[in-house]
Amino acid sequence: GWASVACNGASATIVSGGFSCGVTLSLGPNTLTVLARDMAGNTATATLNLTLAPPLTISFTSPANLSYLNLSPTTVTGTVSDSAATVVINGIATPVANGAFSAQIPLAEGPNLLTATGALPNGATATASLNVTLDTTPPRVTILNPPDKFETTESMIDVSGAINDIVAG
Repeated sequence: GWASVACNGASATIVSGGFSCGVTLSLGPNTLTVLARDMAGNTATATLNLTLAPPLTISFTSPANLSYLNLSPTTVTGTVSDSAATVVINGIATPVANGAFSAQIPLAEGPNLLTATGALPNGATATASLNVTLDTTPPRVTILNPPDKFETTESMIDVSGAINDIVAG
C-alpha cells in the first residue's frame, strides 16, 4: 500500500488507488512534482510542466454604452488582452492588431446589442457587450405661435411650438 503522496511537497489525499491534491499555480510556467512512497519506503516521482496564462479580457472603447448614433454601419473599436485572439462582433470577424480591434458594424434602427467575443487557440474566451441606439430620423419642429407671415412692431416676441423625436423601439 501507499504510505504517502505529496504534490510539490504538500500532502495529497489517497483515494482508491489514486490521489488528489490542490496546487496553487503562479502566472507563467509551473512545474508540478508528485512524490509517492509505499509502505516499504520505495519512492517514485512524476513531473508535469504547465503554464498558467492570464485570463483573456476584451472591452469596447467606442461607441460608449447607451449612446445614440445616427450612422450605420458604425465604427466599433476595442481592446483584447492577447493579440493572438480572434475577435467576432455580432457575427462579423474583426481584425486584431497589437491588442486593438476596429470594425464597421451595421446597426438596425432603434436599440442594438453589440457583443464582442474573443477566443484564443487554447480555448480561452472572453465577451463584452454594450447597448447603442441607432436614430436616423431627425426631430420634427413645428412653430405654433406666432403664425407664419406674422407682422409685429415689437423687437422681442415669444415663440412657441412643438418638437418630437421618435426613435424606433
